[in-house]
Amino acid sequence: MAKYRPPMWSSKLYGEPHGMWESNASLVAGADGKPAVHVTNARLEQLMEALRTVVGSRLTHRLHQTPRTYLLAILRVGDTGSEQQQKPTGKISRQSFQNLLQRRLRFILTDEETKALFKKYGHDSRGHMPYDMFCRRLFAGKFKMMAMDGFQKGAYSAERPKDWSFNGMIKYPYLKKAVAPPTGASSRSNWQPVALPVPCQTWGEPTAAASRSAATASAQRV
Repeated sequence: MAKYRPPMWSSKLYGEPHGMWESNASLVAGADGKPAVHVTNARLEQLMEALRTVVGSRLTHRLHQTPRTYLLAILRVGDTGSEQQQKPTGKISRQSFQNLLQRRLRFILTDEETKALFKKYGHDSRGHMPYDMFCRRLFAGKFKMMAMDGFQKGAYSAERPKDWSFNGMIKYPYLKKAVAPPTGASSRSNWQPVALPVPCQTWGEPTAAASRSAATASAQRV
């Protein structure tokens, strides 16, 4: 089975990817001795939407730049190679990423949110994320990224908990186009099978109680 690669990740440029799809990912919540705090995918989507808004608001008088190139220029300052006065690597550390967003954009991320973001977008074996890949994915569009992440056939099932972490597009038998996963998909691990409701009464079909009442009334008339 081929190793999973996040959308827009190039192993030739960045090396083998690591992240949330691995059970032994190097960047895990609580790995530094602090209490683990779970950051949901829904929360990450909110943060990235807020980041797109912040970057866009800074371009009011910068007609020669796009949101992607503007953010790329900011993150390039934190290149791991430049920090060590070496050849640029195209990657950024978690601490530099967090500090640059706060200092240049006034955009604050907690340590746990930054870890979760690096795990979602992918990082190398040293925990560094390719910032060009991050910028391209951030401004590529939600549904395009879902399509690049693959498709799942059919709805989620309580009998297949391993499928709950899938966040790509979903294909249903009678739909021509794939659809996005349901809102709050990041909390699927808390799903529990529920009993199906009792089938509703067909219009015009007498209930059991009504049938008994009718039979009693008929017997009394006889």
